[in-house]
Amino acid sequence: MSDKILEFITDYMQAHSLSHDMDDIRYIHFGYNNEQSEADLNQLRARKKSAGFVAKEWFEIQNLKLPKVGLTLVFADYHGMPKAVGKVTHIKMVAYQDMTENIANDIAIGDGSLAQWRAKRTGSLIESCNDAGIVFSKHTELLVYWFELLLSPQDQAV
Repeated sequence: MSDKILEFITDYMQAHSLSHDMDDIRYIHFGYNNEQSEADLNQLRARKKSAGFVAKEWFEIQNLKLPKVGLTLVFADYHGMPKAVGKVTHIKMVAYQDMTENIANDIAIGDGSLAQWRAKRTGSLIESCNDAGIVFSKHTELLVYWFELLLSPQDQAV
């Protein structure tokens, strides 16, 4: 972990009386492959990305509590290297078939359109569901989380 990110996380958690358990901090790996990871990090750098998503059932299968507003997020690249820190500001459950243009724009895949989100993320969403033993369908409930950046990729450039 980058020294600057580790120092930032430690200071932030102490200043807000948070612990390093899964209730207060989560590590988010961007992308299901290196190409997706770099694209997501580039959108963070450009401050276009303000939301992410995951199949809600993934938390149940992993026996994890659902994220909550205020949760600290450490965004990592495909290789697990931390690149940015954020805080969850809003959470919404959305069925895959009900994803909207506005939400897709906040997730910022490609040009931010719903068509790009479906084209670039449906395959990896299906694959990650399969890996977790989740049966994917158009009714699969997604947990969409919005965040504010506390430490961006350019803030901790090497």
